[in-house]
Formats: sequence, C-alpha cells, structure tokens
Amino acid sequence: MKGFTEDKTKVKAQVKFSIKEKIPNSVLYLVITSTNEENWQKILIEDKGYLSYIVNIELPLIDKYTIDLLEETESYQHRENITTIDLELQYKSRITINTAEVKNQTLTLSFKLHNYEIPGFKLKDLKLKIYTDAITDEESYVFDLTNQLTITEYSDYQLIHVTYTITIPSNETIRYVDIVATDNFGIILPFKYLKVYKYIDK
Repeated sequence: MKGFTEDKTKVKAQVKFSIKEKIPNSVLYLVITSTNEENWQKILIEDKGYLSYIVNIELPLIDKYTIDLLEETESYQHRENITTIDLELQYKSRITINTAEVKNQTLTLSFKLHNYEIPGFKLKDLKLKIYTDAITDEESYVFDLTNQLTITEYSDYQLIHVTYTITIPSNETIRYVDIVATDNFGIILPFKYLKVYKYIDK
C-alpha cells in the first residue's frame, strides 16, 4: 500500500510481477475485480520491451480484490491470477490500547483508533460482552457502551475512553470479557489481549 488518494476514497497500491515470456504483439492488462464485482477495472500495461512490470493502481475502500494478468491478441486470450488484496484485513488492526482492565466489576478502557483522516475508519459502536460461570460460551451479557464513550478527535485518530460498572446477577462470577468495536465501514476491530482478563475481582 502506498497511501490514499487526495479525496481519501481510494487506496494507492503497486503491483509488481514478472512473466517468463510474452507472445509477440500481444497486449497485457491487469484485470481487477472486487468480491461483489461492483468494482471492476481493466488497466492497460505499458510495454517497455522487458518482462518485469510495475503497475500503479487505485482501489476503492473497502473491499477484497482479485488481480489477474490478461494477455490478448486478435485470436488468443489468456488470464491468470497474480495476487489478491484484502483491504478490510489490511486496515483491521488500527487500535493502540492504553488501558484495559476490569477490577471490582468496573471496566476501565482507553485506546487510540487510527483513522487516517477517513470518516469510514472512525468508531461506529462499541459493545461489551460478559461471559460468566452461569452461562455457556455461546451466550453472554451484552452491554452497548457507545453512548457512554468519551471521544477526543485528533487529525488522524480518535482517543476513546470509558469507565463502566458491570451489572450481573450477584450469584454469578465473570469468567472473561470481550470487546466488540465496529467502524463506519462495518469492520469489526480486534482487541488483542482483551479476550480474557487476568485481573477480575468479584
């Protein structure tokens, strides 16, 4: 990845590849298709007389792309895959944790969410899932903390803080806590090291 376009709607990328041979007078293209096939591009590759190529491309946010090499003549066509680019995976890990702990059933959470000045990368909602000794792993208490958050906006990130008292039945003990944060693109952001808290006091 080589950054974003000026309007922040696309990612700049560079595709590098080599081929063993090229049919005389054939024309090469990069064919780029998204998962849902809504974004489709066919890019002419400049022939400079050698078999190694560098092609600059722009990909709309946010999707997974298949990039193929297409070789064409008037009577022949061959297409093969070069690579895939998953922009959702590329921009999933954007969280820097400052504080994350549960003590005496009070959650204290503070983190940075990097957004590259792109509104779609900003936080949409944040939920807290509580798993106790009285319920199975498929069940949880869910608390929507979105309206409890204190969010400070900076040029390319948000500083997000919340302190929240967890209310569960008095006869249950917290086993572990999960944080589910989603940005405006619908990307679920992973909170590493938050699946299980080591310091949980009843």
